[in-house]
Amino acid sequence: MHSLCATDAAYVLLVTSLELAAAHVASRSLSTQIFKELPLWSWFLSVLHQFVIFPVILCICLLSTGSDLSSWLSAPWDAPSLTQPPNERFLAYLGLSYFCKDMFGPRISLIVLDTPYTVHHIAAIASVLYSFFLPSGGNTLLLMSIVFEFGSGCAAACHMRPKSYSRRAVFLWGMTASNVLALLLTARFFLKELEIPVMVRGSYVAVCVCFALIRQLLSMMDLRSYIKAVAD
Repeated sequence: MHSLCATDAAYVLLVTSLELAAAHVASRSLSTQIFKELPLWSWFLSVLHQFVIFPVILCICLLSTGSDLSSWLSAPWDAPSLTQPPNERFLAYLGLSYFCKDMFGPRISLIVLDTPYTVHHIAAIASVLYSFFLPSGGNTLLLMSIVFEFGSGCAAACHMRPKSYSRRAVFLWGMTASNVLALLLTARFFLKELEIPVMVRGSYVAVCVCFALIRQLLSMMDLRSYIKAVAD
């Protein structure tokens, strides 16, 4: 089923409610110190999603299908049902809810977020929504988003302890691995999902390549600035 429907909306509202509830609890029990425009508790939740929740749910979805990774990446999604597990669609619901939590959670709003952060989240939401309308390859886009988020998690872990050289190294290598794997998935999407018009695939590839290059450049600039500051 290549569209959004009322069942999808119901699941998104449910998962978003749970995400906002978790954010509310975190905002009352963890540090509220503002760091790079966001409270520190929000960074903790992000790292938890990027390193634990997303990978675990991904593995559950993949193992529940019983298929190999290549087949799973191109598999079409089943129609949603309130009486059946949503499988891969749940990853999409979780992704949408995760980004909405960041943008509309307690003590957070679009007003306080800086422009790159807001643009990143809007682009990510658009990418996840786009996967609902694909005849195939939606899982490739979801995995690509999770891979990108892993790199973002490396950056967040580094920025939470900016004086740690080891975390800077993890940031650079984790971000590099994230970008390379995401580009490989992008190439696979373009070459394998032939049911999707070539212009659509090409446009998506162009956006992902630019995104990966910008992320890589920023991570290298960050490490260079750190090394220069230490040398001085």
